[in-house]
Amino acid sequence: MPTDFADFLTEIGAGSFAGNRYQLYDGLVGPDDVYGAVEDGFETLALFGDDLQGFNDGFDTQDWQVVEVDPTNATFRAVAVSFEAFIRAKIAELT
Repeated sequence: MPTDFADFLTEIGAGSFAGNRYQLYDGLVGPDDVYGAVEDGFETLALFGDDLQGFNDGFDTQDWQVVEVDPTNATFRAVAVSFEAFIRAKIAELT
């Protein structure tokens, strides 16, 4: 687990924010815990949050970049190089 993610959970905590438009988990979960059976390639993902509408965010454990999972087409893409960069952008986007 990346240190910046662990530090955020310790200092700020998990839960919903931005008027319940985003939910941060209290740890990492596998994509199969969220979506059930998953596509090949998803086995390297560890999810940490979602937009409460099915789109999840997490880490690709091969390089620990932050990815967004699109459930409408069973794909994921890199969106940030670190959790800190991701969460700062997400908070700015939602406030």
